[in-house]
Amino acid sequence: MLQLTAIRTDIQKSGLYIGQRQLFLDFALSNTGAGKSAAVRDYAPEEVLLAVKEEVKHKPEIIVLGGGEPLLQIDGLLPLLEEMPLPLYLETNATMPDRLSEIKPYISLYALEYLADYRKEFFDSLLLVKDEDVYVKIAINKNTAPQDLEQLAKMLGAARKDLPLVLEPVFGSKNYLSLQALALRHLDNVRVIPVMHL
Repeated sequence: MLQLTAIRTDIQKSGLYIGQRQLFLDFALSNTGAGKSAAVRDYAPEEVLLAVKEEVKHKPEIIVLGGGEPLLQIDGLLPLLEEMPLPLYLETNATMPDRLSEIKPYISLYALEYLADYRKEFFDSLLLVKDEDVYVKIAINKNTAPQDLEQLAKMLGAARKDLPLVLEPVFGSKNYLSLQALALRHLDNVRVIPVMHL
């Protein structure tokens, strides 16, 4: 069984592919306390596949594995991946590199969220997928320390200078231009993309 909060077609509201029509599998469990509070439903694998095939009629471009942390439910997820009718996009908090290596053969696109408390796990995860279609995102606010962001950008640039970094300013943040300028010292592609609230 998989615990999901939704299987739905919608537009992407964050990251590099904002505005793209996507099919979301919203996973319910989180290991960082940042999970969704929506109602959780247990799905048998065949129910997930039936729902996905129904949603494909709405013409999404890609299937997003996101929500909480999909890698927490990898044992239930892995048997389904070969049968998915569209490319797969994994949104992960990059805290579980061992599980990431298990799912890697099935994923076409990665969004790795940087969480400072899981720095080692993040970089272990990044090293696994740095040569894939991947980008990194980080939430920024008025308390984001410039030196911390620059240090992150420097380490990302050492792994891959053209690695896209998305800065997601929290509502009311005014420091995004200066933080972007710092990151651009070490990376070629740094974008400021607020999360859409529709």
